[in-house]
Amino acid sequence: MAQYNTIINTFDEKHSESLNRSGGYLQFHFSYNYPFDGVGSWPSLILRPIGKKHAETVIYLSANDNGRILGPFHSGDYSASIIAIAVKPREKYVPVSIESNKTRELDFVFIPDGVIRGCVTTSLKPEEKSAGMPDYKYRSVDSKINIQSITLKGNGVHRILQQVEGEDVNDYDYLISRADFCYNTCFGFFGLPAGDYKLTIKAEDYKSIVKNYSVMPGILEYFRITGLTPD
Repeated sequence: MAQYNTIINTFDEKHSESLNRSGGYLQFHFSYNYPFDGVGSWPSLILRPIGKKHAETVIYLSANDNGRILGPFHSGDYSASIIAIAVKPREKYVPVSIESNKTRELDFVFIPDGVIRGCVTTSLKPEEKSAGMPDYKYRSVDSKINIQSITLKGNGVHRILQQVEGEDVNDYDYLISRADFCYNTCFGFFGLPAGDYKLTIKAEDYKSIVKNYSVMPGILEYFRITGLTPD
């Protein structure tokens, strides 16, 4: 929460300072088409200039930011997408033209999506752990793990993922398209019906591990960090 407040407060400060600058604005609207208890998924807006690669702007928002005015942005044609946990928008890509000193409106409607997401890492040794702190705080992000396969079974679903590596892959593409992926040491399954699943991870030089997941589309569940034990 503190990190989010810092990001959004910094954005608001820049927004206030730039009200008189050249550029256009977007008023961002979103809603959920299903009933739920508790807090809705926090959305992220991804704005990409048409015809330009690696030039996207990502804005992290909260479930209470419906109606927020964002900007300014350079005038031009863009593709707007929105991503969030456990839900997906009815439209993956929305074209929008931004004009200087004008405000365009963006409207998204979320529908439930059954999702399993996670990352794998090397399990920490007891002496490497710190009492009272999550393990992932102390894991090396530079460790390389060759994932041989990630298999998901349950509720008539049987899917197998193979690892994709490299610097040219944009993981936002997977989150927008809702395509299953295993990129570097992280993975995701989308479009899952409600129910229980078994996830089997096989990696080179590590013991295979089976994890149980319970999925309910539309219900907020954060991704897991799974520690692998050397073989």
